[in-house]
Amino acid sequence: MSAQRARTSAHKPPRCPTCFDDRHLAVSTRTAGLNTFDLTALTAPALLVALLLMFIGGGPASTAGGIKVSTAVVLFAVTVAHIRRRQTVSVGPGARCHPRRSSRR
Repeated sequence: MSAQRARTSAHKPPRCPTCFDDRHLAVSTRTAGLNTFDLTALTAPALLVALLLMFIGGGPASTAGGIKVSTAVVLFAVTVAHIRRRQTVSVGPGARCHPRRSSRR
């Protein structure tokens, strides 16, 4: 049985050597911006994702730059509601907003 295990484990795909770099890039672009590898080596799609993450920034209570994740979610929800020509914006279950209604009278 151990010989069979040795044969099956030899055919496992190797771990991704850049997985740490990918996770580190996703986190560092949203917080401190610490570079541990050459950013000029990024492909165009990877650079676009990094720029998008930098634009969004961190969470609402963080000191990271950017527009914050909650603002990005609200902007996305408003855009989807506008495309669907809805009068209300729904961000979650039971959470509705009427953007065209004003509280001023």
